[in-house]
Amino acid sequence: MKTQLENALAFANNNVKIFPLSYNSKSEQILSSWKNEATTDVNQIRKWFENTNCNLAIRTGNGLAVIEVDVKN
Repeated sequence: MKTQLENALAFANNNVKIFPLSYNSKSEQILSSWKNEATTDVNQIRKWFENTNCNLAIRTGNGLAVIEVDVKN
């Protein structure tokens, strides 16, 4: 299984901007503006995801859409 850092770098390598979220959260912000701070910059990604438990999020828009499916019970 890949680490969050490995996954983040893979997204960035495919020109998908990413940003961190608080551990075990889908929405708790770490950044002041994920829209402006999401990045493909490898150095920034390493700072965010090396030795942390942050969740990985991707910036949508510009032709990228996400469908979320929640399965209850």
